[in-house]
Amino acid sequence: ECKDAEGKSFVLNDPNANAAFLPFGSGARACVGQRFAILGIATLVACLVRRYE
Repeated sequence: ECKDAEGKSFVLNDPNANAAFLPFGSGARACVGQRFAILGIATLVACLVRRYE
């Protein structure tokens, strides 16, 4: 078990670690720009695939 200088352990299977990165949030208060961002990413990927295919 690895510990930092303060004695906190680094646990890889921490049950709270799965929600550490939620860039758009979730539920009723989710980001209104999430669908716009996903559409932009999908458009970018489609352009890249079309160019290099």
